Amino acid sequence: MLCCPRPNVAVVTASVFALRVVWPVIVAALVRMIWPISSGTDPGGSFTALTRAFDSADPSAIFSANLALLQLKALQMIYDGRAVSILAMFLLGALIGKLGLYRDVARHRTLFRNVFWICLPLGVIGNAVLTPIHAATPDFPPTGMWMLENSLYAVAVPAMAVAYASGFAWLWSCGWRSMLRWTAPAGRMALTTYVSQTLIGVALFYGVGLGLRGRIGLVEGTVLAIGIFAAQCLVAGLWLRWFRFGPIEWVWRRATYGVPIAFLRNVSPKILRASA
Repeated sequence: MLCCPRPNVAVVTASVFALRVVWPVIVAALVRMIWPISSGTDPGGSFTALTRAFDSADPSAIFSANLALLQLKALQMIYDGRAVSILAMFLLGALIGKLGLYRDVARHRTLFRNVFWICLPLGVIGNAVLTPIHAATPDFPPTGMWMLENSLYAVAVPAMAVAYASGFAWLWSCGWRSMLRWTAPAGRMALTTYVSQTLIGVALFYGVGLGLRGRIGLVEGTVLAIGIFAAQCLVAGLWLRWFRFGPIEWVWRRATYGVPIAFLRNVSPKILRASA
């Protein structure tokens, strides 16, 4: 895909996004053909039951529940179209890379501004409508309201993500660089940041940790999330003073390229080539 011309990447990206919008209709039609709706079986019930194991203080019970959830989660991501959404966002990232928009943010300031003002209302209004629909709509069987919810998700959620990204790029190009620079290390260690958030969540919310699951409200959760991210930005900045990459980023690069890659900042690439 990375070797494809830009127009081809754009066409494929648009096609996958379009597929994601109509995906709920396709799934609903398939379910009606292969799953007897009258049976009343709800696959989501098993998912909910398994998540209760996270309140346990028994690590083996939590591990077993997570293994069982892998299959259910994979099926759920196909069922509700999240897997298609992930593919679409990967393709969008490939297109942005092809266009080189990240190389000279200031030169594309107008583009980022326009994209932000287009995607922001789509994201805010779409998610505001999506939230009550999601709360009132069962995941199974796929009803008309379920199809509406998931088609709306296909537009509102990516729009909000693009609004965030283009908004930060726009602010960066408008002289806010000094204020936003502190977040850059977490971006350079995005995979490590993401995985470490999972570990922090386990420590805070699982029964093997503080067991805060279900005991924190929306406001407290938002403040906690901001605090965790701020701490991660600080730690990432300190880490990158001595290391070239985050730990998981280094492993990913080493496995991808299959050649020695300098991890410490004071290691010369020439030394690595000589030892290869």
